[in-house]
Amino acid sequence: MRRAVYGRRDGSVAAGGRPRGLLSAHVRIAAACVLVLTAPLLARADALEVASRYEPRPELNEAPDGMLYRWISPFYMAIPSDWKPTNTSDPVGFGPGFFTGVHPDQAEFASADEDFAAVSARRLAPFGKGGPGCFAEFLEEDARRGRIKDLVLQEAESNIGGRRAMLYSYSAEVATSAGPRKREGRIVVSAVPESDGKHTIVHLYGSASTLDKLRRKINKILISAREANRPLVHALSFPYDVGGDIFDLVYGPAAAADGSVAVGEGWRRTRVRVFERKGKPVAEWGSVGDGEDGIFNNPKSMVFAPDGSLCILDEGFSEDSGVRRFSRAGKSLGRIRVDKQALGEDGIDTAWFMTVLDSGKVVVAGSSEKFGEARRFLVFSQDGELLAKWDSDPTGALASYPGDRLVVTRPNPKSEKNPVIAVVDLEGRAAREWSMYGIGLPPARGDEDVRFEPKYLAADARGWVYALDSRHAVWMYDEEGRFMYAVPLEPEMSTVNGMAVRPNGELVLIGRTDSRKPGEKPGEPLVHLFGNAFPFRREEDSGDRQAR
Repeated sequence: MRRAVYGRRDGSVAAGGRPRGLLSAHVRIAAACVLVLTAPLLARADALEVASRYEPRPELNEAPDGMLYRWISPFYMAIPSDWKPTNTSDPVGFGPGFFTGVHPDQAEFASADEDFAAVSARRLAPFGKGGPGCFAEFLEEDARRGRIKDLVLQEAESNIGGRRAMLYSYSAEVATSAGPRKREGRIVVSAVPESDGKHTIVHLYGSASTLDKLRRKINKILISAREANRPLVHALSFPYDVGGDIFDLVYGPAAAADGSVAVGEGWRRTRVRVFERKGKPVAEWGSVGDGEDGIFNNPKSMVFAPDGSLCILDEGFSEDSGVRRFSRAGKSLGRIRVDKQALGEDGIDTAWFMTVLDSGKVVVAGSSEKFGEARRFLVFSQDGELLAKWDSDPTGALASYPGDRLVVTRPNPKSEKNPVIAVVDLEGRAAREWSMYGIGLPPARGDEDVRFEPKYLAADARGWVYALDSRHAVWMYDEEGRFMYAVPLEPEMSTVNGMAVRPNGELVLIGRTDSRKPGEKPGEPLVHLFGNAFPFRREEDSGDRQAR
């Protein structure tokens, strides 16, 4: 131990001032240490080739007994298997870290005997006097101002993930809405900043009684950090606007197993662009109009079918709406109508989702009545025969799932803030469903108040589910619904307009990169490809090279 500080650096504790419960030092540290993805980018590489260059990374079960290797950027760290991921609501960044007991967002209201501990990480630029010690300076400032009491702050040399680091251990009494509480924490800061001037920080914090009970596990967490490529590695970005010809009201993407990507433009010009795997445009077709092949009214979604053809849902403003199938060069291969003019009362008034399953069956979802909230699902054969129909409560994100099933988000009866994810059959019956934490993790008070908003869903060929939440982090679940990883997007994106996953787990998104400087124009609209560090291998369907 190099030094111990009690309140001020001179050993005194500042008097006076009124402790601020919701702005306690404990919460402020937690806010400063929220997870932000910072691993290096691999620019303009072929994602399928990137997988072969991955450094070895730990599998979940390589951790000590009772723990799992989780991703907390920029490390994999051994986390107790019953700790849950956080999806923080703090505006500094987005999660997750991991926690046990009361959710960190609810810690201010926890009773004295409730367990509470959490861990998070990020990289931050130094401030104040600079150096790793600056990240503990605001604790001393809070002690001087009377916001916290009885501060004990100790400094020692340490390491994190093989890097030389400084360890700052602290304890203090903080004011919370539930009364004074004793809090403790460990802040591990890399001693030397990265090339961008930022330090890597790991923050482990919680109630004093909980950290005392978990002291051995906490030591294992801090010494377990291993640096490797994150579960989703940015591999390639390319613009879907070509030669300054801007796509407006974009939808898609559709992602094929062979690497092809298609992006569509909405109702103004209704064009489709197809790109090969490295971003070279290979086809463009489509125009606005009514009723003819290659002419669209109001296209909504698209997907590559197993045979390699491109299927597009044209909503058609409730008239002549349906699924239209094309070769990648734009040759019409058929149509399935879903509107009530064609199907009577079995039809859909406003169609908004379509997918093609492994068997070639086509699923369309939409509203059964004009301006209604009830959802109707229709299942068709490849030839357009209506095979099944069911109505359901309002659903959110939807995607195809292996074995002729769907993965959907449904209302959570226990919370309006975080829906459940469900795998359903072609009659709408759930085979399994889970919350944001996945299957098998214990419930805790405050879970119902945590906000989780999956905007898009997708699934790969093994049955892993990928959910993009409103804070632009991708949550990954295995085929049983168990939580695996949560990875914030890097590069950060100000908007995401669509997501698709290839059979091997590669992720494709469309959107704009982040632009935060005042007066700066919005980022360029791009297609982003992320290689999966744990890819699923299978022989590609030869049919995917057809329907050109």
